[in-house]
Amino acid sequence: MITISQIKAARSLLDWKQSDLARISGMSAAAIAKVEQGQGKPRLATMLAIRGAFEKFGVDFIEDHGVDLRPERFAVRVMQGSQGLFDLWVDIEKTLIACGGGDVLLNHLDHSLMYIRYKNELEAMVQRRAANNIHLRGLVKEGDLVRIWPNENFKEIPRKIFSGLTPVYLYKDKTAIINFKDSLRIILIENASITAAFRHQFEYFWKVGKNVTRVIYMEKKQRPA
Repeated sequence: MITISQIKAARSLLDWKQSDLARISGMSAAAIAKVEQGQGKPRLATMLAIRGAFEKFGVDFIEDHGVDLRPERFAVRVMQGSQGLFDLWVDIEKTLIACGGGDVLLNHLDHSLMYIRYKNELEAMVQRRAANNIHLRGLVKEGDLVRIWPNENFKEIPRKIFSGLTPVYLYKDKTAIINFKDSLRIILIENASITAAFRHQFEYFWKVGKNVTRVIYMEKKQRPA
């Protein structure tokens, strides 16, 4: 059985809030707070769910109330063409479904271009993710039109900044760098530190970005929940 001090230490290692642990373990934030405050005796199933959530993200629980992170995995995969993009979407879904859902950060992608090229595939992908508790936040260039997701899922940044940045998907500990020049090529890097660095960049632009107000949805009957 893990201890309260190990739970708090593991959250600190991963820079998680109680709400993050609650979402990934499938529990309520109130239940996590109750456990960490030592209120009552938690069920074995509760502690196993908490432990399992941490272990999915590389935490090892050591005897004598210790915690540690397993050595970081570093793997690189190259995918090309439209099929490579679809393979990336499948990997995003498989990775996050295994965690009970989660967030995808879409960094500096020309949404209008994507919609023109892959309208049908995008619409199907949105429906799959909604059914599996996978959520999106994205950065688009100033003046771009968001075609599928609600406007609150996006922030816009100035065109002069956007044009100098590389499109990137971020999910769990994976970074997918997308090159649309010449031919579509995707470099998928699985490494926690690299992904964390890109996340910090994303969160900065998200903080200073402007809300998107020009939104064109699909037909109402197809609008995602």
